[in-house]
Amino acid sequence: MKGIKSKGVIVYIVLTILAILWLLPFYINLVTALKTNKEFALTTFWVLPSNPLNSFAANMDKALRSGNMSYYLINSLLYATIGSISATLIASLAAFPIARMNFRGRDAVFYIIMLGTFFPFQMYIIPLLRMWMSLELYNTFFGLQLVYTAICIPFVTFLLRNYFITIPKDIEDAAIVDGIGYFGLYYKIFMPLALPALAVGITYQFVWIWNDLLFGMVLTSSVNTRNVMAGLTSLTGGWEYTYSTQAAAALLAAIPPMVIFLGLQKFVAKGLLLGAVKK
Repeated sequence: MKGIKSKGVIVYIVLTILAILWLLPFYINLVTALKTNKEFALTTFWVLPSNPLNSFAANMDKALRSGNMSYYLINSLLYATIGSISATLIASLAAFPIARMNFRGRDAVFYIIMLGTFFPFQMYIIPLLRMWMSLELYNTFFGLQLVYTAICIPFVTFLLRNYFITIPKDIEDAAIVDGIGYFGLYYKIFMPLALPALAVGITYQFVWIWNDLLFGMVLTSSVNTRNVMAGLTSLTGGWEYTYSTQAAAALLAAIPPMVIFLGLQKFVAKGLLLGAVKK
């Protein structure tokens, strides 16, 4: 028993150290956002600011007004919300027949959909850029939104398919006996039962879209279409934006995904086990 308790203490100590190391960059960013540029230049990371509220308000106001962060935040909120919800709904339409219907080529269809997750995005970013420019979708809200929705579909299809196959066959048989067709099974039986998986899919894809930099930088070029991560890069390299302003903007950009993730963390934790069941 003493050996078990000693191992538990060691595990907690290691986890505490890892948590501190993980939170250290966040602390440095927070303290920097609460300082003026002069305080940042003359003090170390660990020294607390003399007037944090006024400094933070000034840094935030400059980021929102001069840095156009308000536009970037709205753009990313729309991209992440529309993209995650749309991709999850479309993926559910693919995951249901793959999981519950028997038809020729079912596995082939599933593998074709999953091909979207097998290759790094950098492989097709140049062909995608050329195609988007030829279709006049470059630097448009619809063009970037279409990319985000399409990229999110394969992973959510995999997630929902693994969840749908865990639903007992007796529920499906009883519904069919009552006269419910396959589409009725989808939206009356399986979709309500799959709410935890749907929440997980929306959460993961919301956070991924919000944190994307590659497509936001390559496929957009204006304030009206760029996402928040691409917008943060515009605050660097210019003399008018100090490190404190950049830290305040980064802190502001981290709030929405953090709120979404913490609000749905119960479903996210449950979703870690969705892929553990095999058909």
